[in-house]
Amino acid sequence: MQYKLFPTLNAKPSLLGFGLMRLPVTADGKIDDQLAGQMIDRAISSGVNYFDTAWGYHNEQSERFVGRMLVSRHPRESFYLADKLPVWLTPDVPTAEKIFQEQMSRMQTDYVDFHLLHALGKERWDQLRTSGILEWQQQKKAEGKFKRIGFSFHDKPEVLKEILEYQHWDFCQLQLNYLDWELYQSKEMYELCVQHNVPVIVMEPIRGGSLANPHNDVISLFKETVPTLSPAAVALRFPASLANVAVVLSGMSTPEQVDENIETISNFASLTPEEETMYQKARDIFRGLPLIPCTKCKYCDICPVQIEMWELFSRYNDYVSYQTPAALVKYVREHDPDHLPPACIECHECESQCPQGIQITSKIQEVYALAQELA
Repeated sequence: MQYKLFPTLNAKPSLLGFGLMRLPVTADGKIDDQLAGQMIDRAISSGVNYFDTAWGYHNEQSERFVGRMLVSRHPRESFYLADKLPVWLTPDVPTAEKIFQEQMSRMQTDYVDFHLLHALGKERWDQLRTSGILEWQQQKKAEGKFKRIGFSFHDKPEVLKEILEYQHWDFCQLQLNYLDWELYQSKEMYELCVQHNVPVIVMEPIRGGSLANPHNDVISLFKETVPTLSPAAVALRFPASLANVAVVLSGMSTPEQVDENIETISNFASLTPEEETMYQKARDIFRGLPLIPCTKCKYCDICPVQIEMWELFSRYNDYVSYQTPAALVKYVREHDPDHLPPACIECHECESQCPQGIQITSKIQEVYALAQELA
């Protein structure tokens, strides 16, 4: 296993981290302890020592799994445990303290190695600054309950800059992969962390699994350049190559994914110039696809018949980019017919609000017709 040393972290986490949000489940939807436990054991025996969970993962079962299958079965000092405060549920310090105590009980531990404020954006950040929770997190660190403090982030670079400049942070968790490097300004956010000397923990390196099955033209490109690597391995290598990345999290669901990711990171070598060019070409291919330029801003959320056009467009874009028709078909099959495109009254109010200038009224009919064909 590969490791990086960051003096500011005072830790030696494995470059591959295990995200505990997509574990295998049984037929009744519960975490499959036997299989998931085997995956944990395999990861630890191969040198993985960073495990990431959160309050809501697996319908609030992930933290309990940590207690049963990680903390109670492996020496606590042998791994780093990352957990997150669900800031949308904690308007004040007493509530944050109550949830923290419940998290410790679930996980059967009395401290967290990496503590995050979960999924910060502008609105949540503004609330945190006046709630006392930032000071509470600092106090918990002083008490040794949180060994390192940070946050995970979902917003624009200018918001990240404000947060990074507000106080010292031990680390920051960002969505970062070769596609979002430009598409969602991950490059700018990564560089902000570099400027502020804040190591990065990477989430969604394979974009929720979608980059494991990208567009055929992207697959062909990868086969020409790195024929021995799967698209998932190619995706994982991109963030792992960045100097200021301490951990690349992968939400692994099968033993095969564990084995492949361990193989990819254990034998990691620097990217070649050909690979650097390959990633740029892959981004160019994605940009050339017939995507709808919807950003899911929801300005169109004024529809009198409640058509969720942003969700329809998102599933269409995923279908085009990753060849995944199932989600698009599911949308039209399971939604109430009264809230699907045929119910549109063509008032065009959504178009007057759309910052991207999308001809929504006609586009939703086109996408709906395509979904019907695919079904």
